[in-house]
Amino acid sequence: MIVALLLRIGLVIAQPMTAESLDRLPDQREYFSIAENLLRHGSLSFFDPRVGQKVYAYRMPGYPVFLVACGGSVEIARLVQCLLDTSTVLAVFLIASRLSGCTRLGRLAAFAVAVNPFYIFFSSLILSETLFTTLLVWGMYFLLRFPKWTAILGLWLLIAATYVRPLGYLLVPAVGFAAALNLPRRGPYRLSEVLRTGLIRAVPLTLLYSAVLALAMAPWAYRNHKLLGSWVWSTTNSGITLYDGFHQGANGASDQRFLPAMPAVLTMNEVTRSLYFAAQARQWATAHPIGVVFLSLKKSERGWSPVPLSQDFGKLGYVLVSAAYSIPFDLLCLVGLFSSRLSRQAKLLIATPAASVTLGMLLSVGSIRYRMPAEAPLAVLAACGAMDIVKRLRRAKAPKFEERNLE
Repeated sequence: MIVALLLRIGLVIAQPMTAESLDRLPDQREYFSIAENLLRHGSLSFFDPRVGQKVYAYRMPGYPVFLVACGGSVEIARLVQCLLDTSTVLAVFLIASRLSGCTRLGRLAAFAVAVNPFYIFFSSLILSETLFTTLLVWGMYFLLRFPKWTAILGLWLLIAATYVRPLGYLLVPAVGFAAALNLPRRGPYRLSEVLRTGLIRAVPLTLLYSAVLALAMAPWAYRNHKLLGSWVWSTTNSGITLYDGFHQGANGASDQRFLPAMPAVLTMNEVTRSLYFAAQARQWATAHPIGVVFLSLKKSERGWSPVPLSQDFGKLGYVLVSAAYSIPFDLLCLVGLFSSRLSRQAKLLIATPAASVTLGMLLSVGSIRYRMPAEAPLAVLAACGAMDIVKRLRRAKAPKFEERNLE
């Protein structure tokens, strides 16, 4: 954890600490603009120059509220994110140790998260990935605890994550179901036992978690109804994002330059515009099923690429650092997937965030950013793979040592 914190703070110190530095990534400027308006005028809104309008539900409110809690300061927000990302290291250690019963495996998983270059990099940006990942991983851990109050805490952490990113709508029931299958039980810990008794507990808990999520998100939807005249449960960016992933010129990457090129949508309000783009995306997808398949492959390739593919971050230095970490990490995850150190239920829980973010990318665009919440849980699989490989190497060398001893 000390190594993780020093690496993250070191990069934050090396980054320019000015509001102008946010313009490098447009999403940073949008989040910061919403936080400034909330801090100064009490309004969760910002002016979108692409459409020449003030928008009120374009982003989820969780991350702007976090920035306001940091005083609207870029420097404080980045330093707090370093602390949050370091706490993720501890959460992964606890999850791995609990699921495997081995603290050594937990330390390996924690080390993989501590030196993850993507986590180190994103903790220095004014983006929601760090906060969302921290809430998700701690929510997963507390849902695994047996006392009821810790499960309630885990659920509320996942709900808080939903207020940060709409992906939480998918993760809450999915993670809740997988976590319920891993709760302590009496009797043999076999798959047949889980199917016979585990589902009896997991299904009602999942329905309960989903109902609580709907109630908890109702204030956000009601606020949007009062302001915009429509029950927007996620954001008015959802339709644009869907069209970004499904239209004639889509290539799997995010490129929203089509907005200024479509004058008709500039006169619409943000809700109508989102619905229009969503309808256009569905229409194109229905008419081009083969194109949807190829786009899905491209999105998956981009999202799970071991190196950055964007023009800004595709430089040699970024590529070398990313490849040096991601390629061994991915290979270890594949080995860990077949490891006997984790039960099938535990592997299901670990893989649930990865499956969820992949589905999210298939419905929008592919980006390394979007897979960040999945990498921390996957570190548990990577640790299993590393321990299995070391064990096999030791077994291969053992006869040689015995022969030498006999001689």
